[in-house]
Amino acid sequence: MGKRKIKRAKSWLKLVPPEHPTLNYPAEILTGIDDVTKTLINDLFWLLSKHGGLGLSATQVGCSRSVFVMNCGERVAVINPVIVQLSNFGKTLLEGCLTFPDQYVEIERPNEVRIQYMNEKFRQVERSFYDLEARCVLHEIDHLNGKLITAYGDLVEGCHENR
Repeated sequence: MGKRKIKRAKSWLKLVPPEHPTLNYPAEILTGIDDVTKTLINDLFWLLSKHGGLGLSATQVGCSRSVFVMNCGERVAVINPVIVQLSNFGKTLLEGCLTFPDQYVEIERPNEVRIQYMNEKFRQVERSFYDLEARCVLHEIDHLNGKLITAYGDLVEGCHENR
């Protein structure tokens, strides 16, 4: 038997504007994985690639599910993340967000984070992320908690390598 093909809903999938309600409230914790969530994960990876981002949460496309994807060299899907440990050392960098194209905020974040989460097969994983990956994980967890980069400071215009 072959693998069952996951349907895609890319035609409707787009980033919501910053004032969209799903960006301001915590996302719903998932109790399992269904075809809708599998499709959502695939479509989030597609949209992430389309926009050239590093991470993308379900809340950024108007879906209140506790899911995000990231690609900082490795594609990772994260469901129901919980922070287990943060390092005491951090760095302040300009950080961007696909919700606010070409705008950045200076944010200090720890350079290491350990999280527990469910993967795309709904198996529990505990993993540490470092440097850029840690920043991305924390940024996306902020989204799932209803927190935008504007909570850290004022947006500045311009092009910057740290996104």
